Amino acid sequence: MNILIAGISGYIGGRLLKELSKKNKVYNYKDKIPKKVDLIINVAGPDRDYCNKYTKKCIKDRININKKILNIIKKKKVKKYIHISTIHVYKKSILIDEKSNLDRKNSYSLSHINSENFIINNFSNCNYIIFRVSNCFGNPILKNKNCWKLVINNIVKNIFVKKKIVINSKENFFRDYIGISYLISIIKHYMKLKLRNEIINICSEKPISIIKFCKIIKKNYEEIFNKEIRIEQNIKKSGKIYKIKSKKVRKKIKNKIDYFFQKDLTELLLYCKKNFNLKYYKKVN
Repeated sequence: MNILIAGISGYIGGRLLKELSKKNKVYNYKDKIPKKVDLIINVAGPDRDYCNKYTKKCIKDRININKKILNIIKKKKVKKYIHISTIHVYKKSILIDEKSNLDRKNSYSLSHINSENFIINNFSNCNYIIFRVSNCFGNPILKNKNCWKLVINNIVKNIFVKKKIVINSKENFFRDYIGISYLISIIKHYMKLKLRNEIINICSEKPISIIKFCKIIKKNYEEIFNKEIRIEQNIKKSGKIYKIKSKKVRKKIKNKIDYFFQKDLTELLLYCKKNFNLKYYKKVN
């Protein structure tokens, strides 16, 4: 299969490149494109910090990426398109599913909503699927990626820089987390199927507090490295519990969530141990 990836040098894109290249030919959508293209995957676009700083530009940038992809689809007659959106398009609610109300006041959310609408209104000649993805964690292919802004990745990285687990938030907030390998497995599964022009939430359906997650990190760290690590926190209040549902993902796929959660956490700890050793990190920074 010939696959184009938009955002191939990013966090998710890098992981996709490594995994999909094992059995497919993978290309950057910005480079020379082969005569036949079987699938396009879009994981490109500005992050939350950029959107907060450049509200109008981030919306335009995300739409422009899909315009370029649409041109490729028309020219190469591509029949499959996988678009990665975010779970953060929804308004805050106790229970969230694919039919929940959207948050159009947040610039990051709005950039994704407008991009989704562009696909729905313009990709009529191509079968697509839109994944609204929950909060990912896991190691990147290259160290110098923005993935270290992600909450869990940042906490694990700092274990090897500060020699402790640090919770900076004063609120014991709840979030839905998935290992990045689970997302990759979902993409690999759906790219083999006939896509049905739908939106699907990719999540764990198990909200977890930041304190509980840090206790899981602590337990795994101590088991892997056979040494104790302490949690430093100054939590003042409890966050609201919410649940995200994924009604369209098959049960046999959901059953792999816990496996990938453990796999990605273990690999993230080992990666950070290798790449953020305290003495080495001080030398290069």
